[in-house]
Parts: sequence; C-alpha cells; structure tokens
Amino acid sequence: MADASFQTMVIVFLAGLGGLMIGGLNVLMRRRSLSQRALAFLAPVGLMGAGAFAFTSELQVASEIALFVAGLGAAVLLLGSDWLAARVSFAARCIRHPALLGGTVSLLGLLIGVGSVAWWEHSFELDTERQTDELTQLSIPPPTNTPLVRATTDLGNPVAIREASTPRSEDDLLGIEMAVLRNDAIRDHLIRCEPASDRANCHGWVFTGGRFWIGGTEVDRILTDNQYQAVTSPRPGDIVVYRSSETVSHTGIVRYVTDGLPVLVEGKWGCTGVYLHPVDKSIYGTDFTYYRSPRPGHLLAGIGSPAIAPVSTAPHVMPDPANPDEFTE
Repeated sequence: MADASFQTMVIVFLAGLGGLMIGGLNVLMRRRSLSQRALAFLAPVGLMGAGAFAFTSELQVASEIALFVAGLGAAVLLLGSDWLAARVSFAARCIRHPALLGGTVSLLGLLIGVGSVAWWEHSFELDTERQTDELTQLSIPPPTNTPLVRATTDLGNPVAIREASTPRSEDDLLGIEMAVLRNDAIRDHLIRCEPASDRANCHGWVFTGGRFWIGGTEVDRILTDNQYQAVTSPRPGDIVVYRSSETVSHTGIVRYVTDGLPVLVEGKWGCTGVYLHPVDKSIYGTDFTYYRSPRPGHLLAGIGSPAIAPVSTAPHVMPDPANPDEFTE
C-alpha cells in the first residue's frame, strides 16, 4: 500500500484528470445537444470513480471523486446553457433600472449597518460573559476548613475566615491566571509581585496578611467597625475597594501616589497572583472608593503578624500568555 502522501497525490490527480476529460468532451461535443453532452460526461465520472476505488479500495473515496467530477460536469452544462444565459441577461436588464439598483444598494447598506450593530452587541455579550466567567473562576476558593484562629473586627464582631485545606497545583493556578490575563489592555499595565496562590484571596490578602480567604460580604462590616472613612485624595497605605452592582468585588492597598500620575495599587486577584497596577487598570472595573482608618495597619484582631511578602525590588512584568515560560519568580 502506498504511503498517505502518495495516495493523496493519486486521488487529486484523478480529480484533475476527470476535469480534463469533462472539458475536452465539452469542446469536442460543443455542437451536440445538452442531453448528449450530459450522457457523455458519465464516462469520466465512472472512470475516475472506478480508478479511485481500484487504488484505495475505499468506496467513500471513490464516491467523493465521482461526485466531484459529476459536479464539474454539471457546472459546465449549466454555464454553457442558453437557459442560464437568458436568465443572466434578464437579471442584468432589470438591475440597470435606477429605482431597482438604488433600492438594492440601499437595502444592502441597511443590512450591513444593522448587521454591524448586531455583531457588536453579540461580541460585547460574549466578552461580558467571558469576563464574568473568569472573575467567577478566580474567586472560587479551593476546599477550605475553619481555622483555629478567631478573627474579629475592632468592635469584637467575628469575621468568617477560611483556610485552604487542599490547595490547587501550580499548573492549575497558572492556567487560571493565563486565562484572566489574555486581555492585553490589562496585562500590559501589571507588575507581578507574587505568584498565584490558593492561600488567600484579595480580601484575605489585605485583612489577614495573606493567610486566609474572606468573602466580599464581610468587607463593609470591617470598614464600619474598624473606622474606615471614604476619602477622595488617597495616600500610600490606604485601601481601595472595588464594587460591582453595589457588591464588593475586590480590595487592594494604595502603594504609590504621585501628582500627575495614576495612583498605583497592589492586590491579590482571587487565587491568582499579587499585582501592582494603576487603580483604573484591572479586571475589576473602575467603580472604586478609597478608604482610610486611624488604626495601625489593616489586620483583623486576632490574626497576628502578616504573611504578606514585601514588594520585590525587581518585580516581574507580566509576559504574553502565549509564552508562559517567560515567567520568572
């Protein structure tokens, strides 16, 4: 049995040979009737189909070759018929009428305009769904349990914290991170300060020193009990809280404030890495508020010393997801 490439060559050759025979018969029988030419075209159809079957022993391949040659024959008969010529001539005369021509172009323009709007809406919906799915994916914690540590606000109200019991693998976390950072407009503004980790989410990174997970529903109570006040002129050390439809979606810490330049904030994005970025360049949108508290630091009562690593003196710029090996840690 010939190898696959040689077999493919023979099949294509038979198809071409069939086309050659169809064209030659059409020239030789140009003065014959349509039915006579159609009958003559059956010969190359049968010959090429039989040849393909003899070479491959596959009925499907033989049928496809025969159908291809038959299609060529049908196209030749149709294009060379007086019936098609008459219909094309009639259509050409009709389309030359100013009203019909103008109406056709106007209708085409309307369809293109409406279609472009529909395409944009569909693309926007798909992009919104993708972003929602990604936010949901990075916000889902691994299997957790209740730690022995008891965390409370300054007023003594308990705060529900969870500890990862079965952290996901580095490869799983990197896959989530790469999916989230596919957007160049976001990724190109990030500095990666810490790798992805299941140890804490964004709220836990701020209020437990990166040791535990905290749900977004706990944040407003923490802000109230720990005397945080909304401010419009942030300072390093303040926190920034992002919201989506009045729901807290993300918490970070203000790191750099310079006149005339964007405010830079740092935070952990769910189970992915810790990033330094302009406050308005993140997957969490631009609905955010700065908060300041007179208390020292942001750790909840009962947590103890933070586990947050200091910002690296040589942070790593996020690479293109198409080249994940460029990560350096």
